[in-house]
Amino acid sequence: MRVDAAQSPIPFSFARLIGTARAGGVDSPHEQSSADQLDLSNEAQVLASSLQNEPPSLVHAGDGVRIENVQENYAKNLSVVQARIERVLAENSLRSTDEIRLQIGFDGRLIVAGDHPQKQRIEALLGSEPGLRNEFALVSSQASLMKAADEAIAFQAAYRKDPIKAIAEFSHLFQQPRPDSVFQLSFLDGEFKTLFETAW
Repeated sequence: MRVDAAQSPIPFSFARLIGTARAGGVDSPHEQSSADQLDLSNEAQVLASSLQNEPPSLVHAGDGVRIENVQENYAKNLSVVQARIERVLAENSLRSTDEIRLQIGFDGRLIVAGDHPQKQRIEALLGSEPGLRNEFALVSSQASLMKAADEAIAFQAAYRKDPIKAIAEFSHLFQQPRPDSVFQLSFLDGEFKTLFETAW
């Protein structure tokens, strides 16, 4: 069974996502601030790299990347990745009763998170699938962008109402070093689900 990608009607410019915060809201990407500095997370750097290979339909001149376009492309990519993983597991008679959680490891490989009893076999089988690792990495970066966009929109809305309360509520956005939120694809009893696991 496939997991459906979350949908959101809110248009969002990638340029706005990486803008600097001020008391009046978020700066235009064309404005400069001598007081503020932006550090891109690891997932944002991966995403920036992957966006260079995105279909032209995702990019609008002067408008950055709109989140609804990323969502649509993400849903298609996720479906393809799930189908390939499900096929590999079925063809090799892998009927594990233990949850399988897949993610991109620190070494860039597609790995099984945790201590799954068939970890090595699953990683070897998936690792031999041409292009699957890159397809999974793209899905991971797109999911990370949508998560970051949701957080940015929520913070901006809260900041407009009460700046002090918003900063306290979203303090995790300003932590240094900030923990990475790792995208995982879980498979159990024939069903997929997506989630994020915090890793320092």
